[in-house]
Amino acid sequence: MKPVATNSCNSQDKELVEIDDKNVVPLDILENKEEATIVIINAGQNALTRLCHLGLTPGVTVKKITGAPFQGPIEIRVRDTLLAIGRGLARKVLVIRKREEHASNT
Repeated sequence: MKPVATNSCNSQDKELVEIDDKNVVPLDILENKEEATIVIINAGQNALTRLCHLGLTPGVTVKKITGAPFQGPIEIRVRDTLLAIGRGLARKVLVIRKREEHASNT
């Protein structure tokens, strides 16, 4: 585990959290139809505000629906809403994949 500085949607303060590198990945690299839980938003104040207004906050489940070709935007479902966000913005959202459920079923 390594400490990472992250922002909170409710304040401008940064806090240090420890993450396990194997389980935490950027939102844009999820497979299509894969679900994950947001753990960290590693962004500046403007990007953080934008993501929070879209409903992407730590603890929320997000599902990647599709990714446009040639590094285009990705389509996600968050809080029963479909959104399209650019890959650059999606890279700032770190998530934990929900693979444990799949592993226990096999």
